[in-house]
Amino acid sequence: EVRIKDAFDKKATKEAMENVRAYISDCKHFSQKGDLTRAFEAIVYAWGIFDVLKNMHLIEVIGKKD
Repeated sequence: EVRIKDAFDKKATKEAMENVRAYISDCKHFSQKGDLTRAFEAIVYAWGIFDVLKNMHLIEVIGKKD
């Protein structure tokens, strides 16, 4: 579970998390179609956005240790 912290622009953080979820969905879609290159690209984009949000302390991962 991910919690969006109080941030200067909480709306932008929520939109970025929506993009993370969309890229994860894209990854699943491309993977099921056998397009592993695009699946990999999508999950890397998702991870990159998520990692930036986490490192900027805009989100918090709940119930999981680093």
